[in-house]
Amino acid sequence: MAEEFGVSISRSGVPVDKSPDYSKVLDSRWRTLQIPYESSKTFTFPASAGDGSWDPPIAVFNHNLGFFPLTEVGTSIPHSSPANIFPAATYVDILIDKSNIYMVMNRDRFSPQPAQTVVIKYRVYNIDIGKDYQEEAEVKLGSGTGKSDHGVKFATEGNRIDDGNPRHFSTDTTKKQLAVHQVKIFEEDSFQYKVEHNVGYPPSYMTAESPRRHYLNVYFMGDVKVEEYYGPVGYDREMVGPIYDFSNFSTADGTYLTLKGIQSTQTAPVVIVLKDPLGISV
Repeated sequence: MAEEFGVSISRSGVPVDKSPDYSKVLDSRWRTLQIPYESSKTFTFPASAGDGSWDPPIAVFNHNLGFFPLTEVGTSIPHSSPANIFPAATYVDILIDKSNIYMVMNRDRFSPQPAQTVVIKYRVYNIDIGKDYQEEAEVKLGSGTGKSDHGVKFATEGNRIDDGNPRHFSTDTTKKQLAVHQVKIFEEDSFQYKVEHNVGYPPSYMTAESPRRHYLNVYFMGDVKVEEYYGPVGYDREMVGPIYDFSNFSTADGTYLTLKGIQSTQTAPVVIVLKDPLGISV
């Protein structure tokens, strides 16, 4: 029988063999929400002539990860998502492909518009949401956490161990990491989506837009499928969207997570199931 090797670090004061998986500082069996990139930038879209032309997309950041990364975004003006059925008159689309984050301005194209400055904050996670992933290992429950003045910290490059900023440590046994249990992609629009996760308790989760060809309107005329392109030229490639809230009327138990209460608009979601219990856990 093959032996299993790896590293497991529990939080300070908790024996490793009694720590629930969702409360680990590090467990080499699980994928975690590591953050390779995060920043804030300011861009200005120039004034438009109102001649019907689209604003050219802006390349916000070249992540160059080679896959569709889970991405969290905040902007100084509204940004759209499938959860926003009626977006503001002026808003931006945030699109992510395997190399870049893009921002596309959406505003009245048929009347002159003033220059528009947008501040965007982004956080890129080292998790591929372009393919399904399922962690089959057993998830232990039980034990809770303890208190201890002893532990281990690894400072990131250029920072000191006695630095009080919690963001400056790659490992800190007084903190836990969010481990990924499952990535589930839905390919068809629906009024509700059901994920069989089998974690054993209601889990926390995130949602984002699943991979699709943006600005490509697909419909049927009788039995004929029609694919009609619209939007900025050159940006019909397959992309994903950032994290968005899909929590209305959603329910979860130890086996299933059901997302509902939203009218489908543009695309089905990708669901990222975490090992952390739904609600506050320690």
